[in-house]
Amino acid sequence: MDEQELTKVLSKYLQTRKYLVVLDDIWEHNPWESVRDALPDSNNGSRVLITSRNTDPVNSMGSNLLFLQLLPMDESWELFCRKAFVKDNGRCPEHLINISRAIVKRCDGLPLALVIVGALLYRKASTALAWTRVLDGLSGNLGKGDEPLSKIFSLSYFDLPNYLKPCFLYLCAHPEDLKIRRTSLIHRWVAEGFIVNKGDMTLEDAAEDYLEELVSRSMIQVVSVSSSERIKSFRVHELLREFSLAIAKQENFLGVFPCKGKTPHLRTRRLSFHRGMADDKYLSSYNASKVHSLFFYKDLTKLSFDGLHGAKFIRILVLDHIRIQYLPNELMSLIHLRYLSFCKSSYEGKIPKSLRNLKYLEILDMRMKSHSVFALPGKALALQSLRHLYLSKGLVKSMIHLKMENLKSLQTLCGVCGGRWIKESLGNLTQLRKLRIFPMEVDDIQNVYNSLSNLQCLPSLTLLAKGDTIQTRHNLEAVLQPPALLEKLQLSGKLEKLPSWFGTLRNLTKLILLSSKLNEEGFYELQELPRLRILKLYAYVGNGMPCMAGGFPQLREFVLENLYELEEWKSLEEGSMPCLESLDIIKCPKLNMLPEGLQHIKALQKLRCVGMSKEFWSESSTPVLKTGTKSRKSPIQISIYLLCSILHVSDIKGASISIKFGSLKSPLSLSC
Repeated sequence: MDEQELTKVLSKYLQTRKYLVVLDDIWEHNPWESVRDALPDSNNGSRVLITSRNTDPVNSMGSNLLFLQLLPMDESWELFCRKAFVKDNGRCPEHLINISRAIVKRCDGLPLALVIVGALLYRKASTALAWTRVLDGLSGNLGKGDEPLSKIFSLSYFDLPNYLKPCFLYLCAHPEDLKIRRTSLIHRWVAEGFIVNKGDMTLEDAAEDYLEELVSRSMIQVVSVSSSERIKSFRVHELLREFSLAIAKQENFLGVFPCKGKTPHLRTRRLSFHRGMADDKYLSSYNASKVHSLFFYKDLTKLSFDGLHGAKFIRILVLDHIRIQYLPNELMSLIHLRYLSFCKSSYEGKIPKSLRNLKYLEILDMRMKSHSVFALPGKALALQSLRHLYLSKGLVKSMIHLKMENLKSLQTLCGVCGGRWIKESLGNLTQLRKLRIFPMEVDDIQNVYNSLSNLQCLPSLTLLAKGDTIQTRHNLEAVLQPPALLEKLQLSGKLEKLPSWFGTLRNLTKLILLSSKLNEEGFYELQELPRLRILKLYAYVGNGMPCMAGGFPQLREFVLENLYELEEWKSLEEGSMPCLESLDIIKCPKLNMLPEGLQHIKALQKLRCVGMSKEFWSESSTPVLKTGTKSRKSPIQISIYLLCSILHVSDIKGASISIKFGSLKSPLSLSC
């Protein structure tokens, strides 16, 4: 279907419907011109919302313009104090009030400016002299023009310690608005040589400290955190990214294509190609011997590798989200490679045997798209410097004869399938931090358990059984000494009861049990885990789900799915699950009501129910939905999905309702 046909289809579909279309961060007319014919004006209340930092594209549309107002002085002061005086609960000391108010005034009511300068001052000594220097910097000509944001960005950047400056500039290699994964970034920092050893810490742990420091300085925005409260993903504000990109280009640190303004210098050491590039032709213009890092992201339809000739000093090569037609042997001659990634790319063919020539390779990420089929030679992984190895299901058939006993530095092993390597090699990989194996035979699982006593540094373990997981039985009693640092555990297969040592897992924060057949006795034992934050149960066989007082003291997220035997969840004893924020109940057909006491959990923010019975949603069986919210910190968000029939739902006053109407067959009424 071409663009013209698509426009007609979309216009016809929207003709009788009310719609809201949001075009975000528009800088020119083209995006609007390309969609306007597909948006019919039927005078039914439909709206188009366009956001922009440039008024030119929207002035010609003849629409009402709404300008975001700057923060008034009192709100600016409150926001600044929250960031600058964290240790004093947001209270400004008397001797800094006048200087602080002058600094807030210089921020012109811009929230981003207030947050960044507040975070900058939080790290300064609480003396009038130190703070006056910052105020003087805001009055000087540190940025281009007189824009307060530019000056504040300059102040914050030049205040970074030397070891953090390249780490911050490195962020602009990623596409705009991309959620950057903590693990990927840390691996790249390590491979670039940015991280300095800190005593007995691993380089990865030291890099996490670097990342936390950038967060504390408000240079990056956290998007999600893990069950162990570590950063999981983050973003860089677009204005900060533009600033860092300008500095990176000026210092020949990094160049991005397509680029705004002047093309990066031909001696730039790092090149990143983003969405919109048809091919890698620009690469051939650069002095390949000077390039240390290459990034290819998104929609690059033709990758010739011609520009790699002579690029003998490349340390980082990222080939993510692209279609790869072939992998030349020349690629495997880049002997200085530390990091090689094909994440979410598609490729069909063989991985060259010469992969084993990359003797300095530390990170290999081959988590390709699910339809990719390729072969990995067993000897290709004789890479003694390898620290992190990510594989995908496409490698299953070619990994039976892997030899990994020499990978003594390996910290991450994900996506590998079962095989005799487990018995022969796993016990020697004593530095493992993350282990994910699938699919596995019964003997494979037993061999893993026999090796766990040697893996005492292991925080994350995932074992997924092959085929009919109901027939796979976990004999956890065979584990003589479980990893003391275990934080995340995911198992598929029959468990029935927990081993006697399970209560010793004092650091366990996330537990996922698939096809476990866990009974009520096992559920009781789970409630005593002191740090458990995320619990996902699939195929629990208990008829009830008793929750004792004081049980699950730290649980934040609870998922119940495919619990076909669960008939009643009568109540939550007072003090049970006090920190619960999210509850998902999915396909539990015999469960007829929510538990009494759920309405008293003040932390609860989200309730999601999928595929439940009509009785479950009858008004008489949902006491939690009829309780006011005065004691709550925030309203509950309720989501109802895939209901075969519904008669009535009573909502909490002030709650946010999200209804998916796809399978509704009976009327739905909401009383708020």
